[in-house]
Order: sequence, then C-alpha cells, then structure tokens
Amino acid sequence: MNDIYAPCLCGSGEKFKFCCHKIQKKGGVIPATFECSKFPIHECKVLKDWEDTGISPVYVSRKLTNTSYVFISYLVDFWCLGVKDTMLKFGISQTDLKYIYSKGDDLETISYQDARSLILGAIDFAKAINIAPEASWHGLPSSFIEAHLTYEKKFSFGQEGKPFYVSGPYDYERYDVEEIISKVSKAKGHFTVHV
Repeated sequence: MNDIYAPCLCGSGEKFKFCCHKIQKKGGVIPATFECSKFPIHECKVLKDWEDTGISPVYVSRKLTNTSYVFISYLVDFWCLGVKDTMLKFGISQTDLKYIYSKGDDLETISYQDARSLILGAIDFAKAINIAPEASWHGLPSSFIEAHLTYEKKFSFGQEGKPFYVSGPYDYERYDVEEIISKVSKAKGHFTVHV
C-alpha cells in the first residue's frame, strides 16, 4: 500500500499503518485467515471452454496491499464432483499471478459473482446426488468466496443436466469410485472410468 495512512484493505476500519502494516514491517505476511474475505477482489479467471471440458480451475485473487495478493485455485468438476481440490497461495506478487496464469490454458476473466456461481453451483449439483466437496474445500477456501451467502443460479451443470463422471488420474486415491458410479447411475447419468 503506498499511503500507509489510508484505511487498511482488510476492512478493519483502522489505518494501514496501525493494522496490517505492522505485520509486513516485521517481514511477515498478513496471516491467511477467515478474514481474507474482507480484502477486495482483484480478479477471477476460468478456462474459456469450461462448459465443453467439464472441468476447470476457477482462480480467485484478493488484494492484500498494492503489491501483494492472496490467491486460491478451485479445481471444479462441473459435470459431477463439484470442487475436487483447492490450492492457496498467500502474499504473492503481480508477477507471481501472471506466471500462474501463463502456465494455464486459455483463460478468461469473469466477475466475482460469476466465479461464486460456478463454484457454489457445481457443489450444489454434486450434493444433489450425495457427493460432498473434497475436504480441502471446508474452512478458508469456502469462506474466501463467502459460501455462506446466496449466489445467483445462472449456470447449468452436468452434461445436458445429468451427471457425467469422468475419472481423473488420482480419483482412486481420493474417492470411492465405485460409490460415485453407483450414485451417478441412480441419477440416470453416465460415466467413463480410466483404467
């Protein structure tokens, strides 16, 4: 933050100098806590062809200071499983963000509310067939996008509205694949399992 007497971006109501500046001055980074949701949204991104591929990271970043960001990647299966994984990076720079985005495929910038609708809608679609989000979702990743608040239900999930499970390379380590297939079959969905 350039003006240390400006209100702190964390939303505490205090001046930056008397709030998060103290932590940074000591060489630390602002801790990754549930308070992260108070920081302003910087940007959100998703693969342009997420509807065709059925799976995409949804990237959400918040601005800690003028030069520092907190970033979460949500790996979302839009056709069946909802959130498969999350990854948090805290106190990263704009250069770090550009590097992360450059490693990905063709990304498009979306609004924060659209990012929430994609993530939370996919989770609700999976819950409808009794598939819970991956364990990493609970805690900071859910509070980061204010999962407790309502979201606009503007996207369709599944393939033509039905679950379609495509097993991933690590699914046998993370899930009971047989159980998922059973749930998808009961919902009159389809599946493809890689052996």
